[in-house]
Amino acid sequence: MRSSRFVAVFLSVVLCASMVFGCSIGPKTRTIMMYGIGSNLESARGALTFNLQQMTESELSSDVRVIVMTGGTSRWIMPEGMTVDGSGAPVEADPSVKQIWEIRKTDSGENKMVLLEDMTSLSDLYMTDQACLEAFLGYCKSNSSTDLYDLILWDHGYGPLGYGNDSTYPLMDTEYDEVPMPLEQVAAAIKSADFGDSLELLDFDACLMSNVEVLTALAGTARYMVASAEQVPEFGQYYTDWISAVSADPSMSGFEIGKKIVDDTIAFYNSPDSVGYGRPCTMAVMDMDKVAGSLFGPVAEYTSLLASDAFTGSDADTFYSKFLAAHNAHPYQWDGIYDLTDMAAKLASGEDQYSAFTSQFNSVLADDDIFHFGHTRDITDSCGMSLFFPTGDAKNCKRYILAMESLRSYIDSGAYEDKEVRLSILDNQIRIATGYGLVRSVGYAVSDLVSRGSDNVTFDSVKGVWSITEQPSAKSVEYAHEHGAMVDTEGLRSPWDNGVSVLVDRAAGFLGGSATSWIDSVAARIADEVRSGNNCELPSSGISGDLTIRSERKYIEEGTVDEKTEPYDAVIGNMYFDSESDITDFDGTWYALSDVSGHKYLTSLITTAAAPGTGTIVIVMHRPAESYDGTPYFYDVEGAITTAIEDGNVRITGIYEVEAGEYKEIDPEVAAASTFYTGYRSGGYGIFRLSPDSELDIDASAPDLGLSVVSMKMAEMDDVDRARLATVGTEYRHTNIYGYTSEAG
Repeated sequence: MRSSRFVAVFLSVVLCASMVFGCSIGPKTRTIMMYGIGSNLESARGALTFNLQQMTESELSSDVRVIVMTGGTSRWIMPEGMTVDGSGAPVEADPSVKQIWEIRKTDSGENKMVLLEDMTSLSDLYMTDQACLEAFLGYCKSNSSTDLYDLILWDHGYGPLGYGNDSTYPLMDTEYDEVPMPLEQVAAAIKSADFGDSLELLDFDACLMSNVEVLTALAGTARYMVASAEQVPEFGQYYTDWISAVSADPSMSGFEIGKKIVDDTIAFYNSPDSVGYGRPCTMAVMDMDKVAGSLFGPVAEYTSLLASDAFTGSDADTFYSKFLAAHNAHPYQWDGIYDLTDMAAKLASGEDQYSAFTSQFNSVLADDDIFHFGHTRDITDSCGMSLFFPTGDAKNCKRYILAMESLRSYIDSGAYEDKEVRLSILDNQIRIATGYGLVRSVGYAVSDLVSRGSDNVTFDSVKGVWSITEQPSAKSVEYAHEHGAMVDTEGLRSPWDNGVSVLVDRAAGFLGGSATSWIDSVAARIADEVRSGNNCELPSSGISGDLTIRSERKYIEEGTVDEKTEPYDAVIGNMYFDSESDITDFDGTWYALSDVSGHKYLTSLITTAAAPGTGTIVIVMHRPAESYDGTPYFYDVEGAITTAIEDGNVRITGIYEVEAGEYKEIDPEVAAASTFYTGYRSGGYGIFRLSPDSELDIDASAPDLGLSVVSMKMAEMDDVDRARLATVGTEYRHTNIYGYTSEAG
């Protein structure tokens, strides 16, 4: 009797205490919100649909709601029967309107995407507008009142430049190929929903968002964040198991969920049985407050030290050591985004004052209780967190500076306990991007002037180089062809117009007046360096060379369905040497790859002075895979055929797939299901073939897949276009620390 009374009193006290301190006893309810900007990821291959279908394969419960908003793409590739209306009748996803769905079990007993509402009121907004994200979060808050919320932001990510790329956005009036939602707008949209402490997890299924600047903007918006420092492969995160786990236990912490997302996703890309096998991937979950609280201080000191040297110009190694560290540090797949710890380590190897930061950063990012990091087996030098440092692209530097100035204004106007340290990081980064970005631009222009024999290296002469209209870049050419368009030559601008003018303007502010005299001084110093070859070369790169041959590529003419062909100098071999004495000139001997049917395909055999008895042939494999609904599609994989040269004869020693620079021998069964081409691929935009009909006929059961390599004279080349041989050339180049390329020898 006494014991029972004590228990009753004890429970009543606990219950009262839980009410006072805002705790709840008993089962939790939860809403998982996905903001799905389909973009070209969906329209090209159904990437968002792939992840949504993984969600529908989860074990769902009534305590957890999964609400999805879709939009921002020109078409949806959803299989029939996946989407239904409230009565269970089939309904199609409509790319012309933003739609809200719930993934739940229907009366049929199957999980479906059930249409809740067509958001016609948002027809004037793009998915990358702050107001659109606010509307979705407001809808979820009003229509799904639960104890906890999780938010998935799905699409492209651009790190410090923002999130999302609505492919219905009219790009003809913009300076860039993508217009993401700025970080401060992401933060403001989340705060406007006023989730309080109930927003447990912010999950970026988007590239490059595990970034110091992103954390500076978003720390405090949610308890935990999942993000990738690297590009997220096309299949995104893996969803089925973690959605099931949360449905079984809605009280899971965001960190527990995040660890499962990280581990499941990395396992997905590491598994040979997975459609995503072999894609490089990083993923991390972090306790946002604890990581920010431990990391912001050291990062502020680190960036302050970098910023203090940005406009000195007195120490001969001040700029060179920074640029060399960036060159050698792990780069992520956007210009200027480097691994935080790896770049600090590279700086520390040349400058003692940076030595403490590597261990400070590691002490935070290696603490698995607050930062759980996973990566595929081919990634070795990533800590899972990135930071911007400028490259030679003035346009990108300008874009970054403007983005950080806007973010700084937002942070400065808000109520943050750690406002000063956040502002310090942003102030330092703006100074770093301005100073080092401008030195890069000065160095490039000075290198050009010196290479042309100019002794007049001043602000005016440098500005003259900056004012020359740029030629179409390889990236712009490939982008145009990928989108079925001709290259825009009328809209080309000069480096001055593209960003250098902004760098000069901001530099004047940091210098307390005009930047002209400072640029004069820097230009004179760099000119001496370029002439003497000191503090401007890249010793780790040496000399590079390309062996090229006139080929052709096809594209679809803009506004028509006509396939056009244009000549193209295709690179069929890349060569690297430590010095000019190592260079072996092309001897004029061409080779043909002969297939099982006896057809010959023009190729090249790349040899070096260091290994004259071996060679490599570049090939491309068009590899089959299955899409979300089992339908096949193909993707390109780089490959190589290794050879040995014995008594003038070429013998094949291996046929390989190349992954992250490593050769992996091809299984004959895999080879039989692949399509082979001679040639090379560029930026994922397709194959530039080196002979008119370059698909190889192979026999997987034959030695070396039935392929052989023979040397050929022009008169013997019946199956190749001999006219192209007349344009063959080999070029060797030096590239200096400022990005300027000059002919070697």
